[in-house]
Amino acid sequence: MKGDAAAFLLSAACGAALLLIWDIFHGLRRVFFKGAFMNTILDAAWWACAAILPVLCLWNTNSMRFRFFELFGAALGGILYYLTISSAVRSIFCVIFGLFLKLFKIFFKISFGNRII
Repeated sequence: MKGDAAAFLLSAACGAALLLIWDIFHGLRRVFFKGAFMNTILDAAWWACAAILPVLCLWNTNSMRFRFFELFGAALGGILYYLTISSAVRSIFCVIFGLFLKLFKIFFKISFGNRII
């Protein structure tokens, strides 16, 4: 595979990965954190990922040379992820985090009785 095609595909995967991280944080927000403070923390963590992940992708493919098609690839990867599997993945993460919360509550109820939860 040519270097430009590999860079395009990697940037598309990078765009999809950013939205996957967004879906994970959405599941965490929906199940665990309902307050404005934690939402701000999760948003800041996502923006940190959004700043670091594309730089790592550029570092690995083109030695930090930016080309226009990489921006197009990242947008296309994000759009394809959003249109195809984003809602299903988001629902799966909400269910997984909900089950984890239920198990956590059961564990603490068994360990400490009704004093904490």
